[in-house]
Amino acid sequence: LDQKVSVAVEHHPFSQIVADLARQHDISLGIDVERITEAGVSIDQPVTLKMEGVALRSVLAELLKQLELAISDRGDSLVITTPENAEDDLPVVAYPVHDLVWYDGLVDFDSLIELITTSVAPNSWSEGNNNSMSSLGTGWLVLPQTAEVHAQVESLLTQLRTGVAVGGEP
Repeated sequence: LDQKVSVAVEHHPFSQIVADLARQHDISLGIDVERITEAGVSIDQPVTLKMEGVALRSVLAELLKQLELAISDRGDSLVITTPENAEDDLPVVAYPVHDLVWYDGLVDFDSLIELITTSVAPNSWSEGNNNSMSSLGTGWLVLPQTAEVHAQVESLLTQLRTGVAVGGEP
């Protein structure tokens, strides 16, 4: 989903855009027609989308934003569904963060958790969303979140490590 793509469509049916993206970029991308229809969204709703030289992930995010939909990562495939349904299927990832939480012999998960929850999709971390973060052992951060948010968390952790590598503090 990180490959650079360009998309220029005007008033194309949503389902056609999804099918074209899946075919052109060889990804398993489906639509949960039943849930989307129940939420009052037509899979044939016309969509206009113009983006150049951006990650496929960004194209999908913009497409879904227009229709207030979300992606559920089901392991071997991605499924477009309602945000509520996506929250029920949140993939859980354990991130090794030893290098970011240990400083001068002390462990500080709270600062890292606060940074993540205020910097990455802040509205997705409320207690009622079934996606609370937890620490595991002395250097693992475990969190259930959408695939899109996991990608943003990974990016943030990489940026933090780059800062630490050039002499900053965790």
